[in-house]
Parts: sequence; C-alpha cells; structure tokens
Amino acid sequence: MALNFVAALWHQTDYHCKVVAPWLHIQDHVTPGRKSMLLDYVSPWLPVCLYIATQHRDWRVFVSGSAYSLLKLAILVSTGLFIVQETVLALDSQSLSLLCGA
Repeated sequence: MALNFVAALWHQTDYHCKVVAPWLHIQDHVTPGRKSMLLDYVSPWLPVCLYIATQHRDWRVFVSGSAYSLLKLAILVSTGLFIVQETVLALDSQSLSLLCGA
C-alpha cells in the first residue's frame, strides 16, 4: 500500500516533467517546432516516451519516467511475494485441503 501511495505521488511529478519539457526547450534557446511545442511526452506509452526523451536528451523526463516505471515494477514484484501454500482445515471428522494465497 505504501508503494502505491508513493507511485501515485511520483506519477504527478512525472506528469509535470513531461508537460514542462517543451517549454524548457523554448526557454533555453530557439528550437524548431518538432522539438518544442509539437513535442509530446504525455500521450505515448511509457517505453516510447523514454526513447523519445533519450533522443531529445530530455534527462528530466527520462529520469522521472524511469523512476516511475521502476516503482510500477516494484509494485508488481511485491505482489508476487505472497506465497501460495497448502492449508489443511479439519472440520469434525472430515479433512479439507485448500490452497490459500496470503
């Protein structure tokens, strides 16, 4: 649950970095439209966004997206830590065997 909370907060940071990146290009120096206002990091799938950020050398977007994907991976791995093991329940004279996960 704590990882979900951290991931939700980091998603806001990641979104902000993706939205602000084109404006930072304009602020630094004059750039063509495809590298400034037409640059979209919000819409593409995350791996595509990381690839585009690497091509344009937007390290803020790359680092925030990488951290967000690592958080999502940590959430996925942490749910896999629940072990499925056999549990035996005895009810009066009958034996019942169940597989319970966590």
